[in-house]
Amino acid sequence: MMGDMTLGAVYFKQGLLDKAAGTLAGAVKTDPKCETAWNNLGLVYAKQGKIPDSIEAFEEATAIDPCYADAWAGLGEAYLKAERPWDSARALSRAVTISPENGKAWEALGAAYIAQKAPGKAAEALEKATQLNPQSAAAWASLGLVYCKAGRTREGIGALERAVFADPGRAGLWYSLGLLYQHEHKLDRAVDAFKRALAIEPRNARVWNCLLESLCKSGNHVVAWEQVRKARKLDVRMDESILEQLRLKMPEPKGDANGD
Repeated sequence: MMGDMTLGAVYFKQGLLDKAAGTLAGAVKTDPKCETAWNNLGLVYAKQGKIPDSIEAFEEATAIDPCYADAWAGLGEAYLKAERPWDSARALSRAVTISPENGKAWEALGAAYIAQKAPGKAAEALEKATQLNPQSAAAWASLGLVYCKAGRTREGIGALERAVFADPGRAGLWYSLGLLYQHEHKLDRAVDAFKRALAIEPRNARVWNCLLESLCKSGNHVVAWEQVRKARKLDVRMDESILEQLRLKMPEPKGDANGD
């Protein structure tokens, strides 16, 4: 029995999911009361995208051991993937009650509350998640989103600043932070954030347009046309309405229309 579980874990770490599932399925058949084997099987099924099978495995693990925090956490995450946020929140609440230091479970609980459209509860869960795991960019980003939807824009900016500090290589985080800076009329910071996003995804038209818009609003029209030229060299399609606004402020410099 232990041999099958160990082998299944090895296969899982190696990314050999079919072999891991087969081995662990054999383990639970040999000993259907082994909660660890059921939990591990649930993890494998979740990784394979077999969410109904994953839920069944985690439910078996929690039925055998109602105090198995990791199995409750796995079940909650599986319910969330199955678009069952209320079941997810109940399972994850059990997980954090049993193991209150589980930052990942708090983060998933926050996601479940977001799916329920319960921002107050989501903020509480995500605040706990960021306290326990301050390096989780995903937790900070989710918390920032919740704050912003609640009208707490400055706190949202602070959370997203923590997110990009934790994971500076994610263009989407820089883009979201730039939008918040733009909303708060912190245009120099917005420009910097959009440029950081473009350093990661240089052909992202949405970010280019936001960069151009921030430059226009801040009166940096010469720099704006320089950025248009760079975007055109990358074959990025710019928003014509933003370009027209820029032309009203400053005619397009000669030779720039075709990126020359």
